[in-house]
Amino acid sequence: MTSRLAGIVGAALSLGLGLVCGVAAVLLHQWWWGMLLGVVLSLLIWWSLPPRWWTRLGFSGGWLVVAGMAAVPRGAGDYLVPANVLGYAFLIWSIVLLGLSVVFPGRRTDRRISGRPA
Repeated sequence: MTSRLAGIVGAALSLGLGLVCGVAAVLLHQWWWGMLLGVVLSLLIWWSLPPRWWTRLGFSGGWLVVAGMAAVPRGAGDYLVPANVLGYAFLIWSIVLLGLSVVFPGRRTDRRISGRPA
């Protein structure tokens, strides 16, 4: 039961980290250095998370939620992610980050019974 609780807490923390990192990237992606910083920071955080489904996918999901909300028009009719090269690069990176989490979810554990060959 405690491992399940630890998994839930880990998923919630990685989701929150993805939300915070996504907001920072949305605010800075309009400059080339901000886009580069967002990509490198998100990749480093993704790589440093424990390789489990709930951590890496949670982080990517949080990032993608922010990217999706930023791509929807606001009340004034403008967008937080504009239709330019950096805006499209930001949206594409969001999808790539999610794809990385699906393709490389984590380590496989060897579940052999000790003493028996595989």
